[in-house]
Amino acid sequence: MTTITFPSPYPPIDITGQSVYNRVNWSDAWYSAGNLWCEHLALATGETISSASFRWRFGLHLAPGAMTWATIPVLAINPRSFCRVDFPGTAGRAAFRWYGIWQRAEKADNVQTFSAVGLEQLLETPCLDMPYWDATAGQVRWAARGLGFNTTGPNRGPQKEVNGQTVYTFSNDPMCTDHWSTRDAVATLLAAAAPKDATDTKIFDWVPANITALPTSTAPSSRPTAAPGWSCCAPSCPAIA
Repeated sequence: MTTITFPSPYPPIDITGQSVYNRVNWSDAWYSAGNLWCEHLALATGETISSASFRWRFGLHLAPGAMTWATIPVLAINPRSFCRVDFPGTAGRAAFRWYGIWQRAEKADNVQTFSAVGLEQLLETPCLDMPYWDATAGQVRWAARGLGFNTTGPNRGPQKEVNGQTVYTFSNDPMCTDHWSTRDAVATLLAAAAPKDATDTKIFDWVPANITALPTSTAPSSRPTAAPGWSCCAPSCPAIA
């Protein structure tokens, strides 16, 4: 049985069925982790990150209905690789999936315990490179540093393609009159923070669960260089996952 906890005030629930999968690179095919069992999943919102704990029993094992003992090997999982847990729909609840990143493993007697954190951990890095629109060159350029939203006045440029998504860019025009709204800023942060592999190829897009819930009338003033991307986005968009 897996215990799933939620942010307050929602009570925890217990689910009996699950399937766990692994893959080393995001582009790889998922493969079954066999009898690896997720014991606890803690879902999170805001600036906190979801996490999960898993159990693997190794050594001599007699499966239900089997006539002979089998030797289960120690499980080797590459830290920083990816996991997926599928939970079936039960008792009127819809089925859902949780994606995570493997962290560490511990071993005691014939049991290994593994921990993983949610994919949102990939956003927990400083916003050190932000896109701006160079009107003179007619193209999007990267500043190679963090840029602040409305920190020295209005500095929202036009909507352009950033890592395959159409979002607002920063403006380097001193006569700019457009302010960033909270919704604009979060969308641009997520597009700029899209995870990439060693060849600088985008792995996937960050998609808020409901970005239309964010206000468009506000004019936040924040400096992404002062905090990781998740810390910048989460207070305004707790549904990012």
